[in-house]
Amino acid sequence: MTRERANAVYDILVRLGGASNGTYTRESFVHAHLGTQRVECQEWRFQGKLGFGGKYWSARNKVDCYYEDETPAYRKLIDQINAELAKIDDLHGIDEKG
Repeated sequence: MTRERANAVYDILVRLGGASNGTYTRESFVHAHLGTQRVECQEWRFQGKLGFGGKYWSARNKVDCYYEDETPAYRKLIDQINAELAKIDDLHGIDEKG
């Protein structure tokens, strides 16, 4: 993932998902997804409007929450966020498999 794409993803998580927009939190997300760590980041718990279980899954470029916490309102928000994340893939020419 490029820095530009990681920031675009995080922008959506902040704008729609209510993730923290603190400099440290954003930079941690970006750094974790640049592939510079020994272990590739697979999931990022951003919490926000989806509660403690709100997660971003980097391989799928999608969000979800704990199944037991899902409500119709959460489902609607998840679908909205995932639709916006799909637009990033379209812009970067990436299919769902990465």
